[in-house]
Amino acid sequence: MSKRGGFGPWLAVVAVLVFAGGFVPYGLLADQRGWFTAAFWALFGVAVIVVIVTGAKGWRDR
Repeated sequence: MSKRGGFGPWLAVVAVLVFAGGFVPYGLLADQRGWFTAAFWALFGVAVIVVIVTGAKGWRDR
């Protein structure tokens, strides 16, 4: 996000994460119990942290 135009791809990744956060656990993993669901939420949490850190790293006050 340090270069101009980096907000669009970052926002697209956020949109995909929001969609995945609803669709995967309540759609694809609805009948699953245990490790699949736990693994999804663990990876989802790591992905959210990475996206937030990436966005904050490119933040600049004008």
